[in-house]
Amino acid sequence: MSKTLSKGEIREILDESEDGLDFDDDDDVDDPNYNEELVHADFDEVVENILEDIENENMELCADPSNDVPPILAERAQKQKKVTMTFSGKKKKLVLEEHQLRFTGNTPLPYDTKIIETPIEYFLYLFPKELIKFIANETNLYVVQKDVNDPFRVSEMDIQQFIGVVYMMSLVQLPNVPSHWSKIGTSMIQEAMPLKKFENLRRRIHFNDNSKNLPSTDKNVDRMYKIRPILDELNKNFAKVPLEQHLCVDEQICSTF
Repeated sequence: MSKTLSKGEIREILDESEDGLDFDDDDDVDDPNYNEELVHADFDEVVENILEDIENENMELCADPSNDVPPILAERAQKQKKVTMTFSGKKKKLVLEEHQLRFTGNTPLPYDTKIIETPIEYFLYLFPKELIKFIANETNLYVVQKDVNDPFRVSEMDIQQFIGVVYMMSLVQLPNVPSHWSKIGTSMIQEAMPLKKFENLRRRIHFNDNSKNLPSTDKNVDRMYKIRPILDELNKNFAKVPLEQHLCVDEQICSTF
């Protein structure tokens, strides 16, 4: 009849064996492969390091064209390499060099801005008369394209007055546009042009030739086409004014809620 040995009996039998095995706690110190840091290290970290070493070996193996690597293993190694590079990029700290932090702009104003004396001169420096003439021509072109028999036409002065009226409306807040021509309206607006002319101009004003615009389904369509000439001209003129070394960023520069 067989007898089941207890844990203590098993321990005694092993201790008395002739194999010379000794289960002292200090035995592993004499082991040439013993690594104290590995014993006391976090298990998850050890496994992660081992897996990383395996993946690195796979990538090195696939990087050598002389190695006969299965396509699946090569593809897996390439994917792992991309992931590793992406992960490394996220961990990388951004350190700017001294030459990147040094101000390289030009703070002195150009001569043509120093001779400006009045607000209208400064406005025309950024919004030149050539641009006003361009808007007048494009508006008249749109009127003709829309209806050849339409007698409505605008001049450069009309466009200039229209811009002035719109600016004034932004400063004097009233319930609606016609209110500016009422008893509570502003005399400067009323003297610039009649309400009917302003409404006609507001409905017809254009900044680009519609006939040259690409259809919305075209992949090369410019969503800003209708005002593209104005944007390009203003950006070019604004770039004439040099940036100062120290700028104040507030809600006027950055979109805020």
